Amino acid sequence: MSIEDFFDHTCTIYHLTTEKTEIGYGITSGETKAYKVSADIEQQKCHFHVKSDDMRLVQSEPYRAIEGTVKLSLPDGVDIRINDKVVWEDTGLCYRAGLPRRIRGHHITAILYRMDGHKGAI
Repeated sequence: MSIEDFFDHTCTIYHLTTEKTEIGYGITSGETKAYKVSADIEQQKCHFHVKSDDMRLVQSEPYRAIEGTVKLSLPDGVDIRINDKVVWEDTGLCYRAGLPRRIRGHHITAILYRMDGHKGAI
């Protein structure tokens, strides 16, 4: 069994970008942060570590929402950054990445925080 067998899920990663908002006459209203419409990394092999005590179902209007954290493992060298949007392809759930950590030059881990919306919602 190799490390490649460990990465049994796929995800899509969107980097957070900073854009200046032009309001006219050469005046900018500041910077806005947004995710790109097209993915920066598609079909990335990964592994989502899900523990039942880290996730909870919260009743809110107009529907229930899943909240909590998930640990993500990626192969070494994948370009994941803090606050990137990560979509778990199997479920369509969206997460925001915490600070990525390189583990012994072997792989990368990051804690993911659940975001509202599903795949396609940016």
